[in-house]
Amino acid sequence: MTPYVRSTILYRSLFEKLQAWYEIEDYNFDKNKQFLMKLKSLNKIFELFCFYKLIECIQESCGFSIYNSKYDDELLCSVEFTGSHESITLMYEPKICSVKTSDFNHLDLIDIKYHKNNNYLYLNPDFVIKHVDSNNNVSYIILDAKYSRDNSVIKHALPNIVEKYYLQTGVYDAKYKTIHKNVIYAVVAIYPLDGDNYHKRINYNLSSHVRTIPFLGAIPINSDNDGRDNIDRLISGLLDYIHDVNYRHN
Repeated sequence: MTPYVRSTILYRSLFEKLQAWYEIEDYNFDKNKQFLMKLKSLNKIFELFCFYKLIECIQESCGFSIYNSKYDDELLCSVEFTGSHESITLMYEPKICSVKTSDFNHLDLIDIKYHKNNNYLYLNPDFVIKHVDSNNNVSYIILDAKYSRDNSVIKHALPNIVEKYYLQTGVYDAKYKTIHKNVIYAVVAIYPLDGDNYHKRINYNLSSHVRTIPFLGAIPINSDNDGRDNIDRLISGLLDYIHDVNYRHN
């Protein structure tokens, strides 16, 4: 292990887990070939790491139970949760279709930008959380994993995903034939919490009497077992706010 790997929490954690895996000596590459094909880079490994952290967050911190999972080519692509008269679907790499196509339904996310490239068909965020309450009110949280340092994420990645997944994205209302954004509650970049930004904690301003909605920002995530605190506070805070909004409107 190099000094750089030892000094970077996420790299060190990844190295230790890979070492433990190889020490098992009974892994089956053929059985998990499709999964391993996804692990082409550290960026992809970080995406999958965030995906399973989000599953843990929705289960353990938000109190939802898994009732269904869907696979695409033997890869987990969505997890459906049920709660008290509500449901959540966590989607991995979903397709947000262009308004130029007809491949969307009522209250689906839709790409509203008219692209000059006729081959362009959809946007592809890393994760979408779709919340549906007992009155079929739909809410969205869109997240993108970025395996980069915080200054690069804030300066480059965040403006890009805000443009794509908020300014360029809407929700299709088939009843009124309109597209709106008022149920997109957050667009978030997730990046690794390393040694240089280990002590950073973000105040999301979701529990105070003044909230900033939609939340457009970036949050660090830790590789430790107890390192979901930023994700937990963000997702649980947004869901609490969504509950309040839907309760007032019903």
